[in-house]
Amino acid sequence: MDLVNSFKKNIGNSSIFQFFKDQDRFLYHYTSAKIAIEYVLKDKQLKLGRYIYTNDPKETKTWQFSLGTNEKRDLSGYSLEEMSERFTQALKHRTNLACFSQDGTLTGDHTRDIYARGFGKSRMWAQYADNHKGVCLILEKSAIRKAVESQFGDDRFRVYGGPVIYQDRLITEVNKPAHGFVIDVDYLEKLGFDEYTRAHVKTHHKNLFFEKVTDWSSEKEFRVVVFGEKEETLYLNIDGTIAGVVFGTDCTEEDISRAVAACDAEKTQFEQIVWKNCTPWYSFSRLEWIPKKR
Repeated sequence: MDLVNSFKKNIGNSSIFQFFKDQDRFLYHYTSAKIAIEYVLKDKQLKLGRYIYTNDPKETKTWQFSLGTNEKRDLSGYSLEEMSERFTQALKHRTNLACFSQDGTLTGDHTRDIYARGFGKSRMWAQYADNHKGVCLILEKSAIRKAVESQFGDDRFRVYGGPVIYQDRLITEVNKPAHGFVIDVDYLEKLGFDEYTRAHVKTHHKNLFFEKVTDWSSEKEFRVVVFGEKEETLYLNIDGTIAGVVFGTDCTEEDISRAVAACDAEKTQFEQIVWKNCTPWYSFSRLEWIPKKR
């Protein structure tokens, strides 16, 4: 029996790293070791990010809206600058989000699939996980969906989730109504500001919150967006959703030990990214991390 088949026989179908093909099962969240150990793994709480504090200028800068009417209303009394600022504040400051990566197409051959794995993105390790010293949490997507529905499923919130669409828009497209940057004054005056804002989000959330330029496409992002009644800090209870933890290639032994100790070892699998010359790879030397056959 060759080495691959021998290893496969020993672990059965239990590994989420080797011979894995269920590309829709997990979501991946990169963070620093400090945040993971002292907050996320300790409290089983994931702090939702404020939309205005992301690293994408589309999401942090003031949106420039135009005004539209199908009823020939007089729009001269509106200031575009003031309306743009007011709608930007209402839409962005009341929006929190959780950002994850996803797996790409998986073949089950882990010698080839590592670049398609949600935890196999070197630039994201550098940018979001403390320059390779942090961790990447592996979360069950179905459990995350249930947690979001349970916590934010009441009338105070509008919740949207799904993959980000990567699209480069031309300057000639920015004020097309379909893209969400036109304020329908007819409905605004009928509904009032607050109700119109909620209706605008319901209609245009995909363009406003789930579209980024193609330069970000390597992140293969999946988002959970929570639009609330006010500006507030929100946390998602992720107890029971953590399937694994991947450590960055420069994560310290102390941080690795603390993170492992904060997890349920019976339900959590661990790995560390190491570099073999020109490619990321797995730290198979950690024999205590190999899952037992199920």
